Amino acid sequence: MNSRNQRLHAAALVAAALLALAACKPNPGIDAEKAIRSYLGDDAKTVKVSIANGQATLSGAVALRSTRRIAPEIALTLPGIGSVDNQITVPERQKLESMYMDAVDAALESNVEQLLLRSVGPGVVSQLHLVAMEGIVSVRGQVADPEIHRRIVEVVGNMDDVRKIVDLLHVANAPTAATQQ
Repeated sequence: MNSRNQRLHAAALVAAALLALAACKPNPGIDAEKAIRSYLGDDAKTVKVSIANGQATLSGAVALRSTRRIAPEIALTLPGIGSVDNQITVPERQKLESMYMDAVDAALESNVEQLLLRSVGPGVVSQLHLVAMEGIVSVRGQVADPEIHRRIVEVVGNMDDVRKIVDLLHVANAPTAATQQ
């Protein structure tokens, strides 16, 4: 192989290596989209996420108000995301129904909070962020131990008006997969 061919061959190898490296590079926007879909299902399949400087921008059109409202909660639990710009849209009919539904959702959220206050206490509840929407309740925050986590999920999940719980809780000082090895 002559010198010119060797340089071309070497350049092709470097280009292939760079392309392979780029393909392996994690994409936090794609990871966020997968996380949102895993919690919210098919309605979230059109949600797109772009991340810049710790801010996630969510976009797309969804059928349910709950998907629009809970998707940012999920994004906020992901590493590297400190704020969310929610640009997800819902159909006009959903907007028209929203005043009535907002009152229903607020009542459910209040009922969840009151039940948790009685079940796990105000110290725990003050560390939680609750969102109730169309019978879906998102619970985000940090709790002290696995038993409190289990109790919260059980209490909320057993409420008559709750059809699904989105568990975004983290247990403080819980071992991760990396620390268990």
